[in-house]
Amino acid sequence: MAIEFEMMYGIIHAAKSFLTDSSIFGGSNGYWRTSVLKRIRFNPVMLTEDIDASMRTLLNGYRILHDRSIISTELAPVDLYSFWFQRKRWAQGWLEVGLKYQRHVWRSDKLNSLQKVFWTYLLYYCEFYSLVAIQIIPLMISLSLHRTTVPTTISHYLWFSTLLSFFSGVCQTLVTAKIGAIRYPVSYYIKHMLLLIPYITFKNVIAIVGVYDHLRGNNSWKVTPRGKQPYYHSILHQTVPSTSNEPVVVHSTTKRL
Repeated sequence: MAIEFEMMYGIIHAAKSFLTDSSIFGGSNGYWRTSVLKRIRFNPVMLTEDIDASMRTLLNGYRILHDRSIISTELAPVDLYSFWFQRKRWAQGWLEVGLKYQRHVWRSDKLNSLQKVFWTYLLYYCEFYSLVAIQIIPLMISLSLHRTTVPTTISHYLWFSTLLSFFSGVCQTLVTAKIGAIRYPVSYYIKHMLLLIPYITFKNVIAIVGVYDHLRGNNSWKVTPRGKQPYYHSILHQTVPSTSNEPVVVHSTTKRL
């Protein structure tokens, strides 16, 4: 998870923010202009109240930007049970926000066309991708059983999409190893690359359960227990003041420890 969070907040979200001039507020790792926070506030009934606040902030015409000069840290879930319910809440919460705000995104005069496409991708595509991607293995098995061999066009497409997804993950991992603020042992990066496919498949399964729970109306909140660190050397004193033009929310680079 350390490599995943380095990649997610250090590269992926930052790149999307750079390309679209839009970003998300990811919970604890950001700071607000006080007057805006008092106006937006947080909705305690939402499973992902940070993403809900992000959407209301953007739809009200405010800006959210990444500030790579700031590094914040976060502790990992203590066990698989905690990880499961954390990621299920994330998946279910994103779907909840998407269903609530997507039509407002399309109609908003505060977002440009690229930002509308970006938020449609985040709110809907990423959720429904989990439903589709998990079907690849049973699809291949059923085609093999029904036709003995998989049709060439379908086989080429599935191989291409699978290899593209895998090697893009490998490239992101290598970039993370090069520019990450924290240098982890080489074995961390190797394990992350080797376990990409089963790890992503596992997260897709969790996301599908989140969709199922949403349809069933099961939106209970489970607090994620966090691990402990015997020693932590703060790197926050290394931060540099932001030079941005005063966005209302600044989202920092986050590291999972």
